[in-house]
Amino acid sequence: SDDGLIAFSEHCPALSDLCIAGCFQLTDKLFTKAKFCGLQHLNTSGCSKLTDLSLTHVVSMCSKLISLHVNSCEFSSKPFMIMAKKCYSLRNLSVEYCSKLTDGDALVDIAVNCPLTTLAAQGCPALKPGVVSYMMLCIDEGLTAVSLSGDESLTQVVEKCNTLRSLKLNSGTLIDDGCMEYIARELTQLTELHLEGHPRILTDTSLRHLATHNSTLKKLTLVSNHTPMSEGLARLCISPVGESLTHLHLEDCPAEEESLGCIAKCNLLVSLSLSGCAEGVTDAVLTLICSGVCATLQRLLVSRCFKLTDSALVAVGASCKVLHVLDVQGCKRLGLLRFSWGYFP
Repeated sequence: SDDGLIAFSEHCPALSDLCIAGCFQLTDKLFTKAKFCGLQHLNTSGCSKLTDLSLTHVVSMCSKLISLHVNSCEFSSKPFMIMAKKCYSLRNLSVEYCSKLTDGDALVDIAVNCPLTTLAAQGCPALKPGVVSYMMLCIDEGLTAVSLSGDESLTQVVEKCNTLRSLKLNSGTLIDDGCMEYIARELTQLTELHLEGHPRILTDTSLRHLATHNSTLKKLTLVSNHTPMSEGLARLCISPVGESLTHLHLEDCPAEEESLGCIAKCNLLVSLSLSGCAEGVTDAVLTLICSGVCATLQRLLVSRCFKLTDSALVAVGASCKVLHVLDVQGCKRLGLLRFSWGYFP
């Protein structure tokens, strides 16, 4: 509650990190009364009752703020104008799904005045198209992670921000195979790529570009890409990229059994999601994959893969001895009669 955290602040005046994400009952009373003067890292994501008054107090008092996450909050542009003039140490900013954020100039001022390395601003419908791209172009050097949607200057941004290590592009971002080739060639330090909601724009060619031109990728996520990716996926898995992948998430993406079987070559995988890849994920394919990645795989998500039966789970349990997370929701053919948790250490 507000009162509890206010009392807590009186006993911990040196508090530097505060995460209250999802505490939707908190109100402006907290930040107007609490003594959080030394905060460097703050996450208020999902605190929908907080208003501009709270964020204004924070940025006015906490000039050493380094990281701020206010996703899905009801803040307007006003406190961000103050932030641009006071928080000169800000490096990580996430304002995803802030529907009342309208003035792009405030964000651009932050990009100019603060040494941002991480920027996430997708899902802000009131911002004019291109604002986030322009922010990135205003950042001198050092931007390593960005998440955006609906921006039309991606190629220009990639050219400017070639130090990016993490790139997340959601629906609305204008991207095609040619743009993917440019990303693969120019972002030579890219270790994480997340592409979501590009249903028929990206094709098999995009994965071939990654396999050919990238050698640093560790995490790859493709969500809701409805164009079949077969030969490109196989080529990616047997390339140097596949040999170094630790996270591969292909969700609601059609792929053939033969190409999915090549995932077994990615023998450093820690996390694998094939949720919704129903046609290609069979007992034989999953057994083959697990035989190749069994030494490292800790997280396996195969929800809505309706061809799987109990025999696949028996094979998973027998081979993947370090598995911690298993998701088989919606796998209707599973009887679970032969599956035992005894297969897991």
